[in-house]
Amino acid sequence: MSPEYSLLEDQGCSEPIWFALQESAPPGLVATVNERGTPGSKNSKGASTSLLPVHLVKDSNYRELIRYLEASAKGEACLDEVPFLSVPDCSTYRVSATFTGRIDSVSREIRKAHLRRTSRDSPDFKGFGHMGMFDAQLVVQSVKNVVATTASESAQPKN
Repeated sequence: MSPEYSLLEDQGCSEPIWFALQESAPPGLVATVNERGTPGSKNSKGASTSLLPVHLVKDSNYRELIRYLEASAKGEACLDEVPFLSVPDCSTYRVSATFTGRIDSVSREIRKAHLRRTSRDSPDFKGFGHMGMFDAQLVVQSVKNVVATTASESAQPKN
């Protein structure tokens, strides 16, 4: 996770989606909706419909997720700093959790245009997240089943 890439990935999906925690976010997680990637839809008469409100539940599961994200942000900073006499905790974590919330997506027209993009094309800022590069976002309402392993444990081969 970084300010440029706060996203969710699933091996079953072809593309990642932007991960948006409402309200305040932990260090290393920045969730924004660019001006033209505004979520919403139109009814049968073409009038804009309002979004379902999402209120983030900040319970013990949420606090546990934030604790691991903050620890990982500090751990990644160790790579950029000269080590001190006392060794800080430089652990980073691979975190999995169950998220509930609202999925927003770009219009069909924008999606079709994005499918025609190449890696050499400049971003059009019409999606979500960093530079509007993502066609969908998850606006998180609640977090459950938080499981974290250190990055070093995740990298070890399983027997």
